[in-house]
Amino acid sequence: MKFWTRFAFALAGAITLGALTSSALINPNFTPINLISESQWIIAVTAKKTDKDGIYEATIQTVLKEDKSKSALKTVTLDFTKALNAEMKQFLVDLVMKSGPTPAILFLGKFNDPNAQNDGGAPAEGGETKAFLHAGGKWVDLIGAADGKNWGLVQINSHMEGTWAGSSDMLLKAINYTLKDPTADFPVKSGSQFIAPVKIGTVDGLLRTRPVDLAGNGKWSLLATSAKGDRLYSYDAAAKAMKDVTAAKKLSSKSAAFCWADFNADGKIDLASFDGKALSIFAQQADGTFLAQPVALAADALAKCSALAPVSTKDKVGLLISGATAPVIVKDVLAKEPKAESLAEGGLKGDALGKSAESIVADFDGDAIPDVMALFEKASLFYKGKGEGVFLPAVKCDVGTGTGAYPACLADFDGDGRLDVFCVSDDGARIWQNEGEAKFSEWIRVSGEIAYISKPNGGDCFTGDMNNDGKQDVLITYTADNSAQIFFNRGFRSFGHAHDLDVQENQLLPSSEAAQKTGCLGDFNADGAHDMVLGLPNGEVWVFTRDTADSQSLAAIVSLAAKDALKGPVNVTGWSGDRCMGAWSVLPGVTEAFFGTKDAGPITVKWQLPGGAAQKKDIQVDTKPKRFELK
Repeated sequence: MKFWTRFAFALAGAITLGALTSSALINPNFTPINLISESQWIIAVTAKKTDKDGIYEATIQTVLKEDKSKSALKTVTLDFTKALNAEMKQFLVDLVMKSGPTPAILFLGKFNDPNAQNDGGAPAEGGETKAFLHAGGKWVDLIGAADGKNWGLVQINSHMEGTWAGSSDMLLKAINYTLKDPTADFPVKSGSQFIAPVKIGTVDGLLRTRPVDLAGNGKWSLLATSAKGDRLYSYDAAAKAMKDVTAAKKLSSKSAAFCWADFNADGKIDLASFDGKALSIFAQQADGTFLAQPVALAADALAKCSALAPVSTKDKVGLLISGATAPVIVKDVLAKEPKAESLAEGGLKGDALGKSAESIVADFDGDAIPDVMALFEKASLFYKGKGEGVFLPAVKCDVGTGTGAYPACLADFDGDGRLDVFCVSDDGARIWQNEGEAKFSEWIRVSGEIAYISKPNGGDCFTGDMNNDGKQDVLITYTADNSAQIFFNRGFRSFGHAHDLDVQENQLLPSSEAAQKTGCLGDFNADGAHDMVLGLPNGEVWVFTRDTADSQSLAAIVSLAAKDALKGPVNVTGWSGDRCMGAWSVLPGVTEAFFGTKDAGPITVKWQLPGGAAQKKDIQVDTKPKRFELK
């Protein structure tokens, strides 16, 4: 007996290929939890063409949710001739057959979606049994027979993107997560809010705002950099406000480029600062003040400096200088006559890769040894780390920043324990997913609302957890024509626009809506909740503090001690049972691993120091955030 025929063709006159590019806002009434729980049968299939036009045989690779009446089936038939028209037919064939090795996923069930209209969505309560195929990041309406053997592909269903907007490989992970974990959750909003923002200062020539943990105790300060003079702000618990402590800390840096590290191995992090002409180390003293020490580095090593980063060498903290065609390393920056040298002999240069951006030092291939990714607009140079400041010659990596060579940020958006790279640019944002062995592919087009709500003219970005749910979110600031945006991670690299944190929608700071110079996230008042900082083109620096009055901000937080030679950055993963909560790249005083949780309980953290054994520790989170320091 045929069914769903009336549904499939009632909309034939209204549906066009315009729906192929449409997008749906998150549907709060029909989440992946509803889809999976109300499905009677879920299978993953791979298809191949038969000798009949439009008829494909699909092998069942995995039965994700069993329907015993169909347990004998090993294959199903996909009939593309049932498409609304020839154009739709060809689109659907290409969609299914050009999706690479990832299987398509077939759902069959009687679904209840109170939000659905007559637009191809899951039917409202009491509606008909329906079936969908997810392939290539799109949803397809199916018609078929009750035995489950033969399926006709009719049209794209854009309404279902409100349930899940993402790639099919991520949906597979989401299904397995949901079936195994009774507490599985795919949030439909961030659930967080800011209190009224506060201006903490104005910095002439403002370039960047970044958090820094000066004492390594989880009390984060804020450095606002400028080639005309940096400013340092710290939280005053008595005043419950951020205060300018630049003069009190005797910090006189002027930073066109900068980084933090313990360059003199005294257990305190120092500031390396390039003012556009010369390099200096501002060494943190025992009393927390800073003492400037010029670095006698040849001018040619700094001529094209675009960024600085710390890098571990054999027994010291070295300095990585990003340049026009390739980064150079200074292995002993405090030597009487420091010398800049190539990271490796031979290998590629970045001459044809566009403008140089920053170089990121991180363990991208999971061997517990930091690598270097030198970012350019069109691609990057990847130097595999061998340890103690030794790197293999550069090879080309696909990760590119896009036009403008703005800062990038690290994240693990899909929770697989590998570091991804997020970039913003004049021509739009990019999500570079780490596929393993330091191979990357770009996936923003199938990553939820961020694909169509984020805009061009991105100027800065930062990763955080804005609702303490253990999923990594991202902030984007814009150089023109847009207000700053936060996108919350629903899980497995599917993002929603955080309307409840949106500056423009909530009229929090109208003067910031046209453009921002920079921004970052961090827990500046030590309450366990990430706050937001925006720096404006006129130099104003504003802090948006999370409102935690009516909620607990729970997290397991892992930092790395600044002692002796640099041990990092170190990848730290968090685990809730057997579910990976993602990886963070942890560097003393600069970044920490932040595993938010909605409920009290244990979180297991795992890490491996360079040259050491794999380690783990269970952190019991009770009524407040719990910190743990790697040593």
